[in-house]
Amino acid sequence: MQPSQDNIFVNRHQSIESVVEAINKLSVEGSTVRVFYGPGGQGKTALCRHLFRREYKEAETGKLKLHRAFLDLHARHSALEPEKALVIIRNEFAKSGVSMPAFDQALALMWETTRGEEPFPVLTNPWLGKTSEAFGAVAPEAVVKVGETMADIVAMVPGIGAGLSWAGRWSIDKTKLALLKRSHHHLARLFRDGEPKYGEELKELLPWMLAQDLAYHLDKNPRDRFLLLIDEYEGLFDQGGAGNRRQETPLDDLLRSLIKCSKGMLACFFSREPFDKIWQHDRDMTQALIGSQTKLEGLSDDFADEWLQEIPIQRADIRQAIIDGSKEDKDPDALVYPLLLELQADHWAWLVDNHRPIQTDDFALNEEKFKERCHSLINRLLRNYGEETQNTIKRLALANRFDKAAFDHLIKTFPDEKLLQSSAFERLTRLSFISSDEDGFFSLHRAIAEALAADLNKEEKSQSLNALFDHFDQRAIAENHWLVDSDKATALIEAVALARQLSKEDYIPWLYQRSEPFRVAASKIGTLSSGRALWVC
Repeated sequence: MQPSQDNIFVNRHQSIESVVEAINKLSVEGSTVRVFYGPGGQGKTALCRHLFRREYKEAETGKLKLHRAFLDLHARHSALEPEKALVIIRNEFAKSGVSMPAFDQALALMWETTRGEEPFPVLTNPWLGKTSEAFGAVAPEAVVKVGETMADIVAMVPGIGAGLSWAGRWSIDKTKLALLKRSHHHLARLFRDGEPKYGEELKELLPWMLAQDLAYHLDKNPRDRFLLLIDEYEGLFDQGGAGNRRQETPLDDLLRSLIKCSKGMLACFFSREPFDKIWQHDRDMTQALIGSQTKLEGLSDDFADEWLQEIPIQRADIRQAIIDGSKEDKDPDALVYPLLLELQADHWAWLVDNHRPIQTDDFALNEEKFKERCHSLINRLLRNYGEETQNTIKRLALANRFDKAAFDHLIKTFPDEKLLQSSAFERLTRLSFISSDEDGFFSLHRAIAEALAADLNKEEKSQSLNALFDHFDQRAIAENHWLVDSDKATALIEAVALARQLSKEDYIPWLYQRSEPFRVAASKIGTLSSGRALWVC
């Protein structure tokens, strides 16, 4: 019986109250930012998910109706294309009844003119669709070609005309035509001299279009507000935001643009580092940060005990032993580190499941410093699952992300080692410190991965890095730009991260050769802009 840790939440009441207060004060004339930061393992993700799932009582929010969206950047970060991140946000708000005709028109035009051969993203309650695709339960006679009706819309917007050849390949549900026409004035932003804008220009307009749909919803529903939650934001930046920020980050640019253009929105970011340095070149956003950042720290003994009782762990002496063994250091007054507490709870659950006698000594840690305590506890937990699991996890710890193919490659590369078999992959990925992503990839909790990687000797580390690099490098090969796709792009991102760890002498020539098809593919879909997103509000 595994502890139901995901449903247990303690000691973040002040942070929750600050969010509720910010919701109450949201103006329909602008947006608000909140940042929650702290080192890995302090419960930022738990707080983020709690705020997303939480029931907001009418008495708390002044009878406001809250529409929520959750963008989880865990383990994918730069692998997530900016426009697809906006699609995730768009779909989250659409699920709660917000209409998105302006955004869908802009996305369709951008997709048609830059990536027409790729599958169009799946949209919740879509306004447009390819003529070759059905609208689910919508009867064929209820679907019309956009080109047949767009002329009426375009007549309201001077100077578009010839740029509508793309529209003939798209369809719309007849029942949505009236609302589509109300966003006609937004179309003017998509064209220049009668022709569609191209490439990055269209992409940079997407946040503004999404903000217009949200604003229209507020006009019709003045008691509604929007809550946007974004987790693991540090991965977008050099050294998690602590390093030098010498270049713009496309996803960050688009998200800042969305916040600046939106009304009635509270955007909550969760990150390892505060945002003062991350946004230091953006005066508007640095102003928004004043008094809006909260550092998350460890738990008091009382809150940790409350958490353990809810699992439930009934013996008070065992709970106290777990608490003592979960502190950041050996000082009895030190705070309890949430990550260590979760690992200790996992160890307790394993003992219960395997009908082992439970002693207070099972949870004791003698190391003085956090890093050593974390390392000791992780190895203790892994021993519960056997030598094969322990060896396999240590090899995988060097990968930023891995999937079944990478897992199988490691097993084949080291046939003489005691590693898990291919059939054990699903069981492995159910471990509490391994997170899954929607694209089939998995990742270890970063603090745990760092501790495990430190347990490999120099030869083992080199062997694992080279094996993982060879695997992702081969997956990233595209013989020409026509073969470039999202899977190869994801593989290239992983190969680059591994190559940097290896400090390859031929890194630059290798990267130039491997990325050439991607550069050619990019040139075929429009000129890439190196500047920041346009603030088109």
